[in-house]
Amino acid sequence: MKDAPAPAAAPTEAEYAAQLAQVQRELQTLIYAVSHDLRAPVRAITGFSQALKEHTAGVLDTTATHYLQRIEQSTQRLGAMIDGLLSLSRLAQADMHLIVVDVSQLCEGIAQELASRYPQQHPQMRIAASIKAWCDPHLLRIALQELLDNAWKFSQNRSDAQISVDASTDNGRVTLCIRDNGCGIDMQYADRLFVPFQHLQTRSELNGLGLGLARVQRIVNQHGGKLWVEGAPQNGAAFYFTLRQPD
Repeated sequence: MKDAPAPAAAPTEAEYAAQLAQVQRELQTLIYAVSHDLRAPVRAITGFSQALKEHTAGVLDTTATHYLQRIEQSTQRLGAMIDGLLSLSRLAQADMHLIVVDVSQLCEGIAQELASRYPQQHPQMRIAASIKAWCDPHLLRIALQELLDNAWKFSQNRSDAQISVDASTDNGRVTLCIRDNGCGIDMQYADRLFVPFQHLQTRSELNGLGLGLARVQRIVNQHGGKLWVEGAPQNGAAFYFTLRQPD
């Protein structure tokens, strides 16, 4: 009786990382190709629906005109979704330039921009001083912009809106926390927050695409960190993510 073949050796951590990187590259290539190829038929649908509306001006009844408007709105949204997928793909392929970043200063600048963008809102803003992290400043700014904008937006119905940015350090990692006391989230569905085009009912982004937190997830992953959320309906939300602590 022949001996059973020896089981294949488990891949090393380096081999596993290389395989994962290859899968991610193939996935990004697929996303780019599919998104790029969808542009032409979307443009065709938009163009022909506009031409049909002009050709039949004054002829179609209100119901038919409404249907044409719905077609145009849907193709515009589809075009925006394609652009969003392409932006996610480009984000994953972006070169990273890691330096020590003053996170507190970065948040202060974003808060000033949000105050100008939403002059009718005056949340109580608290940003911990001297938060430093080893990261790409451009990518970190995108992530913080998304998180702070969400905090601003989802606490807008509170007269006592509060937003805070805090940090803690442990074992060479910085854990950042962006917290608000807004509409909150149902933790039963929290994982959907980080999936493109997904929304929670209590945190619907109105006409948004649901790509903001997917971008944050991608950026945190690129830095080798973790992202998670805690909260409850009508009781605010806190988004945490980790970065490398400066040496």
